[in-house]
Amino acid sequence: RDKSPALLTITPNLDPANFGTVSLNYHKDIAFTLSNASNAATATALSLSLNSTVYTLTSSNCGVSLGQGASCQFTIRFSPGTVGTFTSEIQANYHNGVTAQSTIRRLTGVGTDAALLFFISSDYNLGSAFPNKSTTTNLGLYYYGGRAANIVSITGVDVPFAFPGGTFPGGGNCGASSITGSCNFKISFTPTQAGSYSKLVTLTYDDGYGNRSAISTTVRGTGVSRALLTF
Repeated sequence: RDKSPALLTITPNLDPANFGTVSLNYHKDIAFTLSNASNAATATALSLSLNSTVYTLTSSNCGVSLGQGASCQFTIRFSPGTVGTFTSEIQANYHNGVTAQSTIRRLTGVGTDAALLFFISSDYNLGSAFPNKSTTTNLGLYYYGGRAANIVSITGVDVPFAFPGGTFPGGGNCGASSITGSCNFKISFTPTQAGSYSKLVTLTYDDGYGNRSAISTTVRGTGVSRALLTF
């Protein structure tokens, strides 16, 4: 039996696709699926069109045609550089076997200058140290937004871990009470005896609008015994 003209649809079906609120210079990705109807002709001359500076097509496995009942995937990234609401649309252009067609999904997202912090790593290993000897490492923070991230508390930096000099940032380049850019702080490890040690370090901050967030990472180290030589 004759096939119907190609008919392409984009899922998820939300229109517009909402990327939510994203801090400046950070990003959010949404994965989409482009599908052709199960009883349809092959869509040809297929192309994806996105005319925007804050929305970008980061990946796609869609080719120039899409067969009967077939699908392909693509990902769009929202990365605001200024505060405000941004709208755009992704357009799938194709020939349905009869005429040229377009399937459109509108996009919306909000850029905010609220501070956003991430630890660069989820785990920091300070290595091995003899009892009452120290090793030190940098813990890195990524910063996004525009407002200062005001530090509310830092927990988990307990014996045998400490801030060199006794206080945050321990000789690192983060601000002592607020963070306005990617930075690092230092932690030392001074075991009193042999053994494995780990702590969960949690930094709680205010995003500049009174909203609190907490981020965590693990620090670990190993105390090793000195070799005892006998003659």
